[in-house]
Amino acid sequence: MRSLEEGRFEKSFAEANEKLLAEFVARGIVRGNELYLRPLDALELLHRYDAHGIAVIGAEAAVLEDSATRPCPELIADFSSAPAEGWGHFRRQCTDGCTAYLNELPVLRNLFVTLVPLAEGEQ
Repeated sequence: MRSLEEGRFEKSFAEANEKLLAEFVARGIVRGNELYLRPLDALELLHRYDAHGIAVIGAEAAVLEDSATRPCPELIADFSSAPAEGWGHFRRQCTDGCTAYLNELPVLRNLFVTLVPLAEGEQ
């Protein structure tokens, strides 16, 4: 059985995540349940997540065409595996890794990225 505190935490993360995604939806493309953003917009969302205490533990790039989503398996990144000392250190490592990933993506006209957020206590 979940405690009331856990329920509040989940609700606050869900609300923050939903609010941030709503702010960026006009800049991207929604396919399925994923918001795909251009790398520069994804970088801005990453820093907004970080400011809200949310880590981005992964990112996936895809080439989006009119009727197709072509995932780029070679451009899937996991930032969550490095050992960390506490949540703040873990979040910082994830943010630094994701920043480097986004800055190093190839320049392709239809390349978009989706981010995988994680709140403290979810891991």
